[in-house]
Amino acid sequence: MRWICVLGVLGVLAESACVSSSGFQCSTDTQCGAAGKCEVTGFCSFADPGCGMGRRYGEHGGAFSSMCVGEDGAVPRPDGGDSGPVTCIDELAVGAFHSCVRKGGRVECWGSGDDAQLGDGRFVRNSTPTPVSGLTDAAELAAGFVHTCVRTTTGKVKCWGYDGAYQIAAPDRDYHPVPEEIPGLPTIKSLSTQFFFTCAIDMADDVWCWGDNQAGQLGHGMTNQPVQPVQVVGLPSGARAIAAGRDHACAIVKSPADEVWCWGQNMGGALGDGTLLPRAAPVKVMLDGVAEIAAGQGHTCARKNDGTVWCWGDNGAYQLARRTPDRTGMPVQVTQVSGATAVTAGHDSSCARVAGGEYKCWGNDSFAKLGDGSGTYNQDVPTVNQATGALELDFGEQFGCARFATGVRCWGADFFGQLGDGVLTHSTRPVTAALTAQAQVSCGGAFTCSRSMGGLGFCWGQNGDDQLGSGGNVQVIPQPTQVATLTGITSIHAGVSQACALVGGAASCWGDNMAGILGDNQEPPQQRATPTPVFMLTTAADLSLSFSHMCARKADGSVVCWGQNTAGQLGDGTTMERHLPVASTITTGATSVAAGNDFTCAVVGGLVSCRGDNDDGTLGAGDNVAHAGVVTVQKAGGGDLTGVLEVVAGLYHVCARTASEVYCWGDGYAGQIGDGGGSPRNLATLVPGLAAQALSAGYKDTCALIAGGTVRCWGDNFFGQIGDGTQDTRTTPANVVGLTGATQISVGYGHACARKSDGTLACWGNNEDGQLGTVPVVLRPMPVDVLLTCP
Repeated sequence: MRWICVLGVLGVLAESACVSSSGFQCSTDTQCGAAGKCEVTGFCSFADPGCGMGRRYGEHGGAFSSMCVGEDGAVPRPDGGDSGPVTCIDELAVGAFHSCVRKGGRVECWGSGDDAQLGDGRFVRNSTPTPVSGLTDAAELAAGFVHTCVRTTTGKVKCWGYDGAYQIAAPDRDYHPVPEEIPGLPTIKSLSTQFFFTCAIDMADDVWCWGDNQAGQLGHGMTNQPVQPVQVVGLPSGARAIAAGRDHACAIVKSPADEVWCWGQNMGGALGDGTLLPRAAPVKVMLDGVAEIAAGQGHTCARKNDGTVWCWGDNGAYQLARRTPDRTGMPVQVTQVSGATAVTAGHDSSCARVAGGEYKCWGNDSFAKLGDGSGTYNQDVPTVNQATGALELDFGEQFGCARFATGVRCWGADFFGQLGDGVLTHSTRPVTAALTAQAQVSCGGAFTCSRSMGGLGFCWGQNGDDQLGSGGNVQVIPQPTQVATLTGITSIHAGVSQACALVGGAASCWGDNMAGILGDNQEPPQQRATPTPVFMLTTAADLSLSFSHMCARKADGSVVCWGQNTAGQLGDGTTMERHLPVASTITTGATSVAAGNDFTCAVVGGLVSCRGDNDDGTLGAGDNVAHAGVVTVQKAGGGDLTGVLEVVAGLYHVCARTASEVYCWGDGYAGQIGDGGGSPRNLATLVPGLAAQALSAGYKDTCALIAGGTVRCWGDNFFGQIGDGTQDTRTTPANVVGLTGATQISVGYGHACARKSDGTLACWGNNEDGQLGTVPVVLRPMPVDVLLTCP
């Protein structure tokens, strides 16, 4: 389980206290001790010569506990191998109407699950990725028509889905909704599947196949139907690569070097031996010098060592990149492609990756599955696919997907949710699938931001003031978009119409710059579409954003503030507006800070001190008089409020928690005090029967994270932001319906979000501007999963 401390939209992030029994989230090396290092994943590692990069995650490394660290801090693999650049997606596989990705040893699938091919134990369709049940040791992934397989780190093969043609190698020919080990196989090092059978290469370079054998595609010399895997016979030597198509397969053999041998159905000439005769044992393709092989429905393509691409077989959809003939049993060159570095074959289409990372595709383009946006039915001339820069590309029956370093994007038909974007809507342009674990979420005015495990920022929702930080001018973006220029983000903070991120102790902000709230010392203040550094702020430990001012608690326990100062809320002894951070009277010892509308509160030595506007008793001093100097919050019934661990501020109310109690004060007309009343309180008032692990306060509402991962909220519920399935105001805490496993919460201005233990996000409340990260943009009174890119 990955663990992150809590940040409210107007609250505070305290990562240094972020400890759980199963994970410790770090932001600096010093938090890991003298021998530790804080990796980009947000967990501590320690020296270990047994790992490839010499470092291993510690026992509190959450999901990465005891794994070796990958190159450059990359997400590790269970076998201790290095996974290259930081990315949460290691492999992509596309079936007929479903897709899967491998993230380390785990697999997630989406799309059609009617035949249990998603592996989650059910027979349902999912328009967003869902984890395969019980699978943690996957090392290679392959997707068939109605089944899916993986090779494990120990060389075993596990499959799930429909066994009608013995694809699962079980005698029952039934459905298998969770992974099952394929019997009768030696240790496997590579596998391939596309339709109703699978082939694999073992450690001795022998080839084994199982599943449908009507055309002899199992390659053992007969067309009978064995239940368990059989060894392919007749190859001149061991295989170094394998590709399985609809009902034929091909292998590149080691000697004679770079020859291709194929077997199975040959009606369209897919075996490349110059005939149209089916072969139950391998025959040689009339092509040498092959570096890579790809098999489609009735055709085959190869990339030669010289970068040329050759295809043969069925050409009914121009998948050979020519209009005539309809089929050919001999390889023909795709003359429009040169310098190819990769080749792939879909059911009736083909693609090659060329110099510069550009993909050129040809063949059947129904539903615009070639990714060029045109939707021309058949393309005989290779067209540029929109997947430039992708690490991998694959096709299904009517759609395609590409894996990038930052996630997976899909296009084409979406009848079964196979595009993975949460909506059953066709798209001629790529849409982003929900694929990553997030480390933190922060809700703002009408938008939301999150920080990924890899240190990237994402925002979605209203963008009229450039508060999404993507540099674009689109007014509303209902799906997460990456914050420009920033990497290595250690915390992210959303305000009313601006946002900020910390990279180490340096702060950068973007969006509306009213009253100089971005702190960039610009005269006059200017709106920022991309992150701009806060002037001379390099040692911030956390931030708190309000409507028109902002404060930072620095690593030395001092507090600095900037922006509007009409009520003295900046604490610098003046009422002058400040466009850069100025020191407050709190010079040491602050452990939490919260900025409200025109006031600021901080925790020092377990006491809460506030200053600024006090119309609704927001200073908690027992009166409604503004205080330019600091006042200490008092409890209803007398005495200081002591033992405070955290303070959070809404627009006109404040809440604080101790180890066993929660108190609120200020505006209470919407029930945001939580004591059952509906009026303001100018003294800290106990929220009865509530102990919280974390708090977050929004416009007129508050939420508490409860031990065990549930969330309770109270106050205004006009947009369903309480999450109890109603829109009724709640003057006492109500349970958020259906939400479990929460590890962090954030409340905005009419909506709220929680980060769950698996790194996914759930949001509820107002979605008028897409701030819930889901489409269509409609009000959701109960949590819905958010669509996110990765890493």
